[in-house]
Amino acid sequence: MILNLKDFEESETKLEEIFLDPNNPRFFIEPQSVTPDSKITENVVQEKCLSKMKDYGIDELKESIKNVGFIQIDKVVIRPLDTNRYVIVEGNRRIAALKTLKKEIENSEIQLPKEIVNSILKFKVIVYKGKEKDIAWIIQGIRHISGVRNWPSYQQAEILIKILKEKKVGIREASNALGVGPRVAARLVRGYRGYQQAKSDDEFGQSVLPSHFSYFEEAIFAKPALQSWLSWNENSEKFENILNLKKLLSWITSEEGRAPRISRAMDLRDVLSEAISSHPDLMKRFENEETMTIEKLNFELGKRTPIDVEDWLHRIKDFSRDLTELPSIKIMDKKTEFKDVLEELGDLIKKHLEILKLMK
Repeated sequence: MILNLKDFEESETKLEEIFLDPNNPRFFIEPQSVTPDSKITENVVQEKCLSKMKDYGIDELKESIKNVGFIQIDKVVIRPLDTNRYVIVEGNRRIAALKTLKKEIENSEIQLPKEIVNSILKFKVIVYKGKEKDIAWIIQGIRHISGVRNWPSYQQAEILIKILKEKKVGIREASNALGVGPRVAARLVRGYRGYQQAKSDDEFGQSVLPSHFSYFEEAIFAKPALQSWLSWNENSEKFENILNLKKLLSWITSEEGRAPRISRAMDLRDVLSEAISSHPDLMKRFENEETMTIEKLNFELGKRTPIDVEDWLHRIKDFSRDLTELPSIKIMDKKTEFKDVLEELGDLIKKHLEILKLMK
């Protein structure tokens, strides 16, 4: 069992005694240095945290608190730093909203009823007194993967990897701890491994961003054709076809003056995988023709998709309307080419009409 309920107890504390967490898992989209407990209470650290938290949508929380007070449907979780000083384990957004409101009250920017001010300055919390050093990752993972305000997939994967590594547990136990199914957890972990390999590529690694994680988790590891094309090795947890990996990275990343050829994970999942599995000739064209976009590849695939009878009828009617608008005078410069095409078309139409007559 990762958590022990005996390590949590309810208490009451003041807002001024609670400090934002500079090591908040929300901030770890990319690896960064860890701030030791001894520096967490420093003003510069706290101001930086508050500035970052404003990017996570605290305005809605502020408006709610200003109108009805700080109502705790579930309590903020904190852990002790020293006597009467605590750092947040879960609830950074809520505390950031409270601290911002407190500043606005002190600066006379807003006036609030006494009972609302009191709810901001002092409230009940849950204090964690255990020794689990990654408690913030675990608690926030439980809430934000399976519950409130879902985290991006990359951060979900980071938490799973952390639990697997630190706790030395299996994928099923780790997924149960965070409230996700083992299949989803396995795909997140594979996506993370593949993403990290891409990040370490000597040619394209610097251009691989956290936003590219979905290409791995939602596309590559959702489609066996893509895994096979990249030669994913389950034992080593690596792509073995480095040539194809480099091709892929060149298509999904951008450089100055060059937009990515595949700008959405869904196009990698649905379009490129279809070309790989069913249309190798089109896949070859996409590999060799740098000007061929994923949209063009999708268009070419669409031309090979079986069309039902109604679609054929609509197409013929549309073409018939186009023919009625064919400007005879303007096509004189290419009258031979048009004459040949129209005669060939006429022969095809006659053949279809003969077949339809026989069907009577």
